[in-house]
Order: sequence, then C-alpha cells, then structure tokens
Amino acid sequence: MSRKHKTAISAERKTRFLPLTALGFGLLEVSWAKNWMVCRATWKITAESPIALPAFSEVTGQLLSRALTTAEATMYLREILCLEGCNREVQCMTSHSLKVTILTWAAQSCRISFRDGQLMGHHIPKGEASVLIYSREEALRLLSQVYGLLDLVRQGIL
Repeated sequence: MSRKHKTAISAERKTRFLPLTALGFGLLEVSWAKNWMVCRATWKITAESPIALPAFSEVTGQLLSRALTTAEATMYLREILCLEGCNREVQCMTSHSLKVTILTWAAQSCRISFRDGQLMGHHIPKGEASVLIYSREEALRLLSQVYGLLDLVRQGIL
C-alpha cells in the first residue's frame, strides 16, 4: 500500500492508502515475491505498516521510519545490476528506467493500445483518475497485459 502517489493533491488523498499491484515474478520463472514476503516478515513489515517500502540505514543496519526515496531505489538497482555483472551500462539507469522498459515493450509489441500504455504509465486523463485508480479490475486487466509482454520477452519475440 502506498500513501505517496503523484495523483494525491488534497490532504485526504495524501493520507489514503492505495493498493500497489505487481506480478509475483519477472523475466525468470522464479518468484521474487516469495523472497519479498519473507524479507517483509523478517523486518516485521505488514500490510498495516505505515510505510510500504521503508528506507534502510547502511550505518545502523536498520530500517528507517521514512519511505525509500527514488534516489535510494536507483542506488540499490545499480548495485544489484553490478553484482550481476552489468557494470558500465548501469550508470545511466534509474528506478524510472524499469517503468520505461515495460512501456517500451508495450509499444514495440503492437499488442497494447496507446490508451492502455498510458494507463500502465499512470498517465491518466483528468476526470478519469478516481475510477481508474480505485478499479481493481482495471489494474488486473493491465497486469495481465504486462504478463503477456514478459512472456513475449521470455520467448525472445520482444
């Protein structure tokens, strides 16, 4: 759940949780979500926790009482990629690159409509935000399309 999202304008919207959704695995057939849930349990992060993705102190080795920033997420992304052998090319990558990659695959596939690509990127037309933000069915429909994109990449088609 997240309290911070770019469509939060009013004080009420800024304090209301919105559901975060994701597929439980990526390009590999290994579920990252299982490890994610084990780590959350280890750190005692629950659905009721005030911060969905807390920052981590390298100094104390403890979670902080604030959310992870995009700069910190970018630092961890680069660190993980370097550990996997990607060194030079990671310097231009940011956490936003993950979103851009999915949207690029959506456009390249010619199977995702322009409108669905906009929705995947959270570029929601004014006046439609509430219905789309709170619609679980719409989120699941878009996730099923992302699943299809990942399957195309796994097959080497994209």
